[in-house]
Amino acid sequence: MIPFLVKRSVKQLVCKQLFSRFFLFFLFATLTFSSKAEWQTIHSFEKEWLVFQPSWKAFLPYISTRHFNYKSKSLLINPTDFPKGHLKIEASKNYTLFINGVFSRKITQGALLRMNLDSLGLKQPLADRLVLTFYGDELNGLPQKVFIEQNVEKGKMSLLNTFEMKIREGSGINNFFALAMLSLLTLLGFLYSFFPKYFHSYFRYSDWLSLEIKDVVIAKMPFAFPNLFVIFILSLVTAYLAYFNGLLHTLNQSFTIGSSLSVIFSEAFLFIGTKTIVAFVLFGLRFFMYQMFCSLFKLDNLASIHFFKSIQTNIQFFTLLIFLILIYSVYMGPTFVNNLNWIRTAVDMYFLFRAVYFFIIFKKHFKFNPLSLIAYLAIIEGQVLLFGIRELIFPEFM
Repeated sequence: MIPFLVKRSVKQLVCKQLFSRFFLFFLFATLTFSSKAEWQTIHSFEKEWLVFQPSWKAFLPYISTRHFNYKSKSLLINPTDFPKGHLKIEASKNYTLFINGVFSRKITQGALLRMNLDSLGLKQPLADRLVLTFYGDELNGLPQKVFIEQNVEKGKMSLLNTFEMKIREGSGINNFFALAMLSLLTLLGFLYSFFPKYFHSYFRYSDWLSLEIKDVVIAKMPFAFPNLFVIFILSLVTAYLAYFNGLLHTLNQSFTIGSSLSVIFSEAFLFIGTKTIVAFVLFGLRFFMYQMFCSLFKLDNLASIHFFKSIQTNIQFFTLLIFLILIYSVYMGPTFVNNLNWIRTAVDMYFLFRAVYFFIIFKKHFKFNPLSLIAYLAIIEGQVLLFGIRELIFPEFM
């Protein structure tokens, strides 16, 4: 028996070392082989500005002596003429931007905005050209610093370059992707190295098919340190998704050439940190909510199991979701399309499917009144769809 036990322990140790080395290799590969990009101007609009003449019902070329005080100036752009191009706007004044006569966004003085022309073309499939109109009460002359650029890769970034105080190239969304990927891999590697039992318990995707309730001992200690660490990782994942949603929803591209680490952390750390803390507190409080409603519906011993399965399913789904987004964004590069519809749909479908999954496994393993169980899940899981974790990620759509 002793040789058997030794052989088994050595096998587990080798697997653990290989898995840990995988995380180290992935971190090193991400740092070493991340492509370094450089924005290059490929087109400017000095002589292409237009003004709209209502009497002619047409756009006429801008003439400074005649149109200097006009409050709106326009550009005609065909996105297909500039594949993988981005419209860069460095606002010298406050502007309101209209695209094909429809309000797009307000641009504040000093802001830097990059808009993916391929994405804009997809949103306007019936338009041969895009009409971009800049309006401003103080718009005298032409809007300054409006160009079309392309993100061109320039070799590979070395490991040392990633730790320089200046992030010399790349947009803010790329910087966010890199930091999110590295931090999550580091935390997951830490969880696997020091708490392998908890790692396998929370990331055992086969539970969705087996419909079994395992790890009851772990479930009965919801606030043990390893469980709290898992909840912290889940809270950070939701904060990253919320920040990613904010980047795409506002097209905030302030992290550009010359952005320093201090600028990145000053604008992003507060948002992500606040969201993480709020999510961590909410996840913890849900255990007491489960206890209260389980007592109300006479569902004895279900609170701890429900809390464990809720954290398990959440961290499985949202970790997989953010890694898919990160990998897809790296694969697409500058052509990455800012579209949140499929993400919101995936989150909604997940919560609906999870409610059915919870009903099946709880009914299978506990002798509860089905009507009481349905009423309990309708209240608890329905609350998540209305103002739970979904509200943390997509607050503007609630």
